[in-house]
Order: sequence, then C-alpha cells, then structure tokens
Amino acid sequence: VDVAEVYARLDAAGYRHGPALRCLREAWRQDDALLVEVALHEAERADAARHALHPALLEAVLHPLLADLSDERPAGTPTVTGWSDVRLLAAGATVLRVLLRPAGDGRFTLAGYDPAGQPVLTAALATGLLPVDRLATTGPAPELYTLSWEQRPVPGASEGPDAASVWSYRTPEAELTDPVEAAGRAVELLGAAVGDPAGPPVVVLTRHAVAALPGEDPRDLPAAAVWGATGAVQAAEPGRIVLVDTDGHPESEALLDRAVAAAMAAGEPRLALRTGTMLVPRLIRAAVDTVDPVGFAATGTVLVTGGAAAVAAARDLVTRHGVRHLLLAGTVDAAPAVGELTRLGAEVTVRDCDTTDPGALADLLATVDPARPLTAVLHAGGDPATGWALHEATRRLDPAAFVLLSDVAGTLGTAGERTRGGDAAFLDALARHRRAYG
Repeated sequence: VDVAEVYARLDAAGYRHGPALRCLREAWRQDDALLVEVALHEAERADAARHALHPALLEAVLHPLLADLSDERPAGTPTVTGWSDVRLLAAGATVLRVLLRPAGDGRFTLAGYDPAGQPVLTAALATGLLPVDRLATTGPAPELYTLSWEQRPVPGASEGPDAASVWSYRTPEAELTDPVEAAGRAVELLGAAVGDPAGPPVVVLTRHAVAALPGEDPRDLPAAAVWGATGAVQAAEPGRIVLVDTDGHPESEALLDRAVAAAMAAGEPRLALRTGTMLVPRLIRAAVDTVDPVGFAATGTVLVTGGAAAVAAARDLVTRHGVRHLLLAGTVDAAPAVGELTRLGAEVTVRDCDTTDPGALADLLATVDPARPLTAVLHAGGDPATGWALHEATRRLDPAAFVLLSDVAGTLGTAGERTRGGDAAFLDALARHRRAYG
C-alpha cells in the first residue's frame, strides 16, 4: 500500500492530520487483513515514555483502515465509534506493527507488536459514519463559548525574562496579496525560531494577528497562522514560549518588556498589547442573546465546499435551516449524497471546480440561476487556500452568510499539530477580517 496515496485519500475525504500524526511507515494487504507499521517521529520519541501508548501511534494505525472505509462510504465520514476488549501488554512503544482483521458488521480486531515480535496491544473496534445527526439537539441550546480578552495590570518596573530570545514576525506588504502561501512560509520559519525544546524561553512577537478588541481587524493573516501554530508548540512545551501580539502603538512598544516579564511570572502564555494596555485571552460561556444567528435564505443558493465534511454540512443546511438550493463544489464525490438530499427536499447541483482558484470559483458562481441568487457560502474543509479563494471570489457579491468551519486547535493549541493550528487560526482571522470591513 502506497503511504502517500493513503494520506491523499484521507485528505480528499476531509481528514486533516498534522505531521506528528502522520506516523504511517508501511502498510500491506493480506487477503482481507491490513498489516501496518507506524513509528513516532524524532520529536515525539522522547515523549513516548510518558504514555502507556503514545496517542499518535494509536491514531496512525487506523489511517489505512479509514482510507479504505472512506472509499467504501463516500457519502459520510467514517470513524471509530467504539473500542472494547482493550489489553495493553507493554508500555512506551515508539514503533508498532499491527494486524487489523475484519470481524463483520463494521467491526475489526487489532493486534499490535513491537519490532521484536513481542505483543503490545490487543483490542476490538467498531466503525461507522460520524454521527453528525446526533451532534444536533432539539432540546435546549448547547453551551457555546467565545474568546474574551481581559485587561491585566502591568508592574511599573520590571525587566524582561532572563536569556529569552525574541522572534518577531510581520508579513511583508508585498506578500499580503497571497496570504496563504505567506502563511505556509511563516509557519516554517516559526519551527526554526523556536528551536530546541530544551532551549531558553522564546518570545514570539506579531502585529495585528488577532482581534483583541471588539470589531478589530486581524489583517495580517499569515501572522494569525503563526499564532495558531505557536499554540501547538506551547501545548507541547508549556512555560517556554510567550506569544505577544501588538498594535505597534508607541505606548505598547514601551510596555513590551514589562508585559512579557509579568506574563511569564503569572504563567500567561499569550497576551495582546493595545495602546499601552495588556490583555490576556479567556474562554468564557457566550450569552445566548449575544450569539449572532446565521441566516440561510430558503429561496437562494448556498455554495458548499470542503471534502466529505461538505456533505454533512449540506445535510444540516437542508434539515435544520430549510435551505432548498445547494451548489456543491470541490474534490469530494458528492454524487451518492445527492439522492438523500433530494429526498429531503433540496435541489442539488454538483460541480467539479478547483476551489482554491478564485477565478474558477468566479466562473462557477456566474452559472448560478439569477432567480435563485447566491445568498450564502459555507466552507467545511478547514483549508485556508479554499477559504481565501472563496473570500476573493465573493467579496463583491455580499452574501448574507459567509461561514468558515474551523478547528479548536487554532484557539487552544494541540501538541504536535502546528499545521492544523495554523490553518484554523488563519480561517478564524479571515472571518474576523471579512466582518471588520463589512
């Protein structure tokens, strides 16, 4: 089995795996069984002893299986729905060889060994489609959370942290015309800047990367990607890196050293400086009456993009929001879902389109029936290239809703997931940037 082809199939199906989780080394087929070898990357090996079994290994052994299931069930997103009979026989593995055998009705048995052939793990697992319908509720609204920036005092006299290095990133003006490519370069530069996990403290400094004040425009989208990627590093190396976003105001610049020292002393990993004021982020419950409802007009057309997740999103638009005209575009094979969506009362058009090309998207949107004009856009794929292309192609069309489904990794940080965190933070910033200019 070609490893690169496995990840290409998973990407096309809407899965997003960062470098730390791409541990698949080799895979083979033997009749109806899969034989898989996975190995931790160098950066994760030192962490293996902290785990009974490193989660990246357990995740990676499933990748060939999920790729096969995605081919068999293109109308949904296959996932592992349950584990049973789990027995851990050895701890601290860095390499795992696994035999996966089907046991009927979407169930599989798993037996894992170390390179010497000694048993490490046995288990049984059940698979099925991601139960998107069960994520919805007809009862009280689920708790929603939002990011709040709270002011913090800064001591009047304090020196910067000892032996800390400062890495400052600000996207050159010329590169802002292609922020997606610039974001990729910025995240690569970040990797070199933060260096050895055992190294000294690092201050990562950006400007206009986050919206720390109401209505603020985080106009440096590549710097926003740096924020999201840095969150992944902070999750893996707590206490070493402080992330600072400034507005460039002289009062903020004068406060920088004292603010960083205060943040490190208080264990604050992130802060923003606005006109000489220090702000720190807090995740708080959002009041129901402050959550903006998303309006999807039943009479207009909604463009939906984003791999396999687009099908689940389209189903939700029809059943929960009353949308009746859908335009599905992207690489996913949406044909199996058309019958279901049609039975639910929707008129569905599927188009093959390079959704990362603003010109191709503009040509696609020109085909929309004027009697049912474009009223909303929903991107469910999580990739910045499509998000930006949709923004460029629709910025003068003024749809009532422009929705980007992101990832909590961009806000909270997930160890080993720099790319995922960077992509999510880019999309979050793009949504706020678009709202800021109206």
